Amino acid sequence: MLNFIKNSIFSTKLTAILLLVFAISIGTATFIENDYGTTASKALVFNTKWFELILILLTINLLGNIFKYKLYRWEKAATLVFHVAFIIILVGAGITRYISYEGSMLIREGEISNTIISSDTYLQVRVDDEKTQYIFDKLPIRN
Repeated sequence: MLNFIKNSIFSTKLTAILLLVFAISIGTATFIENDYGTTASKALVFNTKWFELILILLTINLLGNIFKYKLYRWEKAATLVFHVAFIIILVGAGITRYISYEGSMLIREGEISNTIISSDTYLQVRVDDEKTQYIFDKLPIRN
C-alpha cells in the first residue's frame, strides 16, 4: 500500500497532470485578470487553497522524481538543474506568499519616498480626546 502511494505521488503521469492543471489555472487567471482585474484573479485562482495544493504536490513530485530517477548523477545534470530550478521557483513563491507583503510606492523623478500603499486590509483606529491620542493598528487581515 505504501509503495503504491509512493509510486503514485512520484509518477510522471501525476507530474504531467499537475503541470497541465497548473498551466490551465494560470492561463485562466490571466484571462480573468484581463477582464475583471487583479483582485478577481487572486480571489478565484491565485489565493485559493486548491492552487496552493497543486504547487505543494508539484514540489513534492519533483523532489521525489530527483531521487526516483537518480537525477543527481553526472550524466543527468541538465535534468537535475531543471528540476532544482523549478523547485527553487516554487519555494520562492511560497516564501513570498507567506512572509512578504505587496503594495505600491509612488516615486516621482528626483524625489524620495518612504510610504507604501499596501494591498492588504488593515484596521487602523485613531482617537483624539484633546488630552491624549490613542492609536490602534492591527496587522493585515488575511483572507
